[in-house]
Amino acid sequence: MEKRAVRLSKRQLRVRGKIPKEGYRLSVFRSNRYLFAQLIDQKSGQTILGFSDKKLLAPALKGKTKKEKAREFGEKGSFKKKNEGDCF
Repeated sequence: MEKRAVRLSKRQLRVRGKIPKEGYRLSVFRSNRYLFAQLIDQKSGQTILGFSDKKLLAPALKGKTKKEKAREFGEKGSFKKKNEGDCF
């Protein structure tokens, strides 16, 4: 288990080292069932906005493929962020 934690921290440092220190970062996690996204402020490390398809689109996604769900999730998530304020 310790090796896994070391690999994870190395990967995080490598990826985050390439990202500018100012601005925002979009973190997306896809489980087998749901999508989760967070908009994170790089300076403070605080989550500005977090949303998931579980809450955002639950009734609208019945019977769709993962690819269709991901596309709609991205569209709805960007629309939600535009309504809250200009971040990008």
